[in-house]
Amino acid sequence: NGGGTDGGVMQDDPGTDDGAGARPCFRMSLKPAAPVGLSEAAPPLPAGSEVCLLAGIGNPARVKHTLESLGFRVVSELVLPDHGEAKVGELLKQARQLPVVMTEKDAVKYADARLPRELLQALYVLKVDAELPAPFFNEVLAGVENSGKA
Repeated sequence: NGGGTDGGVMQDDPGTDDGAGARPCFRMSLKPAAPVGLSEAAPPLPAGSEVCLLAGIGNPARVKHTLESLGFRVVSELVLPDHGEAKVGELLKQARQLPVVMTEKDAVKYADARLPRELLQALYVLKVDAELPAPFFNEVLAGVENSGKA
C-alpha cells in the first residue's frame, strides 16, 4: 500500500448512519438544475410544466421528488428496470402527450440515437451537480501525495 487513506463519500440521506469510525467520511449533496433539452430542437421547459418522468434507475421516486421540488408536475411515469431502455415507439407515444424528462444516466442511451425530430423536441434531461466539501479534496490530495512515499 502506498500510504493512502481509506475513506468514503456518502450522499445526503436523512437517517443514514455513516458508520465511518476512524475513517474520514464526507457528505455529498446533489444540486439539481431545471431540465434542459436532450437536443437543441427542444424548446425551454418552464417550471410548473406537466411532465412524464422516464427513469431507468434504482430509485425513481427520488428523481420524481427532485423534479417536483423544482416546480414541475410529474403526471405520468415511464419506469424501467435499472439500466433499462425504452423503445422508440414507447417514448414517442409519451412525448406526443407530455415532455419526457430523464436523468443524465438515462439520457446517455438516447443522445446518439437517430430519433425522430418530433421526439427530440420533447426529451429533456434533469442535470445534477455533485457537491463535496473542501476537506474531501484535501484528503484526496494528501492521499495522492502520500502514495509516492514508501
